[in-house]
Amino acid sequence: MKKRSQSIRDALTGVYSRYFIEEYLEEELRKAKRFDKKFTLLFIDLNDFKLVNDRYGHYVGDWVLKEMASKILSNLRDYDLLARWGGDEFLALLPEVACIEVLEILDRLYNNAFLVYKDLKVTLSVGYACYPDHGSTIEQLVKEADNSMYRAKSLHKEVKRSIS
Repeated sequence: MKKRSQSIRDALTGVYSRYFIEEYLEEELRKAKRFDKKFTLLFIDLNDFKLVNDRYGHYVGDWVLKEMASKILSNLRDYDLLARWGGDEFLALLPEVACIEVLEILDRLYNNAFLVYKDLKVTLSVGYACYPDHGSTIEQLVKEADNSMYRAKSLHKEVKRSIS
């Protein structure tokens, strides 16, 4: 039983594991198709996380990952799922959220899910994909959410450069 729970939860952050969310997404897609439901995926990446590890070490980096996972979770609904996708990336599943509702959620995340540690401010870049608007398979939706996140990250870098 312990092995199964370890594969369901990420050992560091306590959120769901990539293994679990990939299986869960397939079931969510089947339900959405069968019952004509919508859902949204958020692909979340931490900005400037590499600087945390480089300047302050992996122990502080681990603490930042745990804190940011908690902050992200606290800005989602109780029945949304958050998983650590890998490194400093997270994937959130928002059942029954249509694209028209995403901006409010993104606004809440951008305004509340950040962390200041010494001289660094760790923020988020978030991309999204909505079913069925952006794809009909999990692969298509994850790819679109990932691409959307990279567009957000690029904007973050441009804004950061213009401020400096």
